[in-house]
Amino acid sequence: MLRTIASVEWQSFKKGVFITLTYPDSFIDRTMQQRTRDRYLFMRSMEKHLGRKVGALWRVEWESRKTGRNQGRLMCHVHIIVFNCRFIHKDEVRSGWRRALNAEGPLITWIDGISDGRKASRYVSKYCAKGQQASVLDDSSYLNTSGRHWGMHRKQLIPFAFRVMIPYLDDDMIQLAENLAGSKFKYFTKGTGNGFSVFGSDAKKIGEEIFLRDVDRHG
Repeated sequence: MLRTIASVEWQSFKKGVFITLTYPDSFIDRTMQQRTRDRYLFMRSMEKHLGRKVGALWRVEWESRKTGRNQGRLMCHVHIIVFNCRFIHKDEVRSGWRRALNAEGPLITWIDGISDGRKASRYVSKYCAKGQQASVLDDSSYLNTSGRHWGMHRKQLIPFAFRVMIPYLDDDMIQLAENLAGSKFKYFTKGTGNGFSVFGSDAKKIGEEIFLRDVDRHG
């Protein structure tokens, strides 16, 4: 998930919304297959409302309920960032989630508009970095935590950065890449001989510098 998030061209991010969907207490035994269907139906409902298809990243987060009849038991909620979408009314989000679950009674959802890449990347990084709460096997709801905890909806509509491949790096170019990475990231250790990955605007700058050096050397 970290690699996927870092591969998004956040600098070109123009508009989007961040949505949180919470399951009601009566849905504590929701299976992996049911949760997958719930997310799919919700996204289709939002696309129908918008009148077009949209790309999205989603993350499932498990936490112990702090109140209610399931207090202390693990239940999940879903975080979704929807790309290329300026606005969805909060009532439509709640109605779409209610239809997806076929649920009655109180239902908690949340939505926030995002208009710049920095804010979007902060949102996503925050919920990507959060670890899951410690679980114990005597909590029956723990058995429902299997399956993927993140994913994409319509990957082709997510604004990924343009990818450039340099198929071969000689020793001098590798040293240059390490030096550039070391100058930007204080925790990076040079000279280990291990592979490393850099994403986003920093990767673009490092790649451009390597390319220019290679052009100078070979004409």
